[in-house]
Amino acid sequence: MIKLMRPEKPAELTEEKEQELITEYKETQREVWRKDYIVENLKQMSNNKCCYCETKLGTQGRALQVEHFHCKQRYPDEVVRW
Repeated sequence: MIKLMRPEKPAELTEEKEQELITEYKETQREVWRKDYIVENLKQMSNNKCCYCETKLGTQGRALQVEHFHCKQRYPDEVVRW
């Protein structure tokens, strides 16, 4: 298992952008975190590997999935909290 060290929040993820994405998530229940500036930081944080099994992302059918600290259905206001 890879220990993740969270880098600084992406500059593009402003308070206003967070609120916009939270509102969109609440309305659509769709993945709003698949923004290049979020995904690239997450991939960099995990060395482009699954943090659980350490398989390189994009190989062997390993698509990028984002695990949330709190359940996003119960805590939608945290869906893009860095």
